[in-house]
Amino acid sequence: MSAKRFQNRVAESRMALPVTGLYAVVVCLCCGFLERQMWLPMVLLALNSFLMLELNNSNALIRVYSRMVSCSYIVLAVMASFLLSSVRDGAFQMFFVTFFLLLFRAYQDKAAVGLVFYAFMMFGMASTLFAQLLYFLPVVWILLFTNIMAGSVRTFAASLLGLLMPYWCIGGYCLYTGDIDSLVARVSELWQFAPLFDFESLGPVSYTHLRAHET
Repeated sequence: MSAKRFQNRVAESRMALPVTGLYAVVVCLCCGFLERQMWLPMVLLALNSFLMLELNNSNALIRVYSRMVSCSYIVLAVMASFLLSSVRDGAFQMFFVTFFLLLFRAYQDKAAVGLVFYAFMMFGMASTLFAQLLYFLPVVWILLFTNIMAGSVRTFAASLLGLLMPYWCIGGYCLYTGDIDSLVARVSELWQFAPLFDFESLGPVSYTHLRAHET
């Protein structure tokens, strides 16, 4: 048997995830998360890392112990440390990863109405934070019938109900408070796009720039 290469030993090591988690904590400390009492972004980072871990465990294609999916997510997340300060971005990631986690569990089960409903409810909640996500909805429906192989009349109806559930709640709250403009502004975000090839945010990140991305 040939000796394992260094990258194989790292990928299969049980210390990879704890070391990467410690690295993320150090980055958060260096960015001043504790000084600014940014506990919620740190909790969302930890929760999203756990969800990525569960997603990897539930859909592993090879019988090899590896935590590289979660480790890669953590490294990529802390590379853009100015995004970690945004609670909205962290919540969007949580909803989107949960969507895939629930959707994949409905694999080849055309009677998985509940799973599909909750999966698309997560998709709808994510779209309330990033409206342009709705442009991917036709692709997701195609994958539901083809790759996930859980498409049926019942699951399609469940996906519609789940998708609309967050908007029903938000719409009802806006009608109750009389703040219809917020609902209109939320829907109008579908036609709002950032400038193409805008690389200004890739420059050196200052403390002022970090505060500008906080929500």
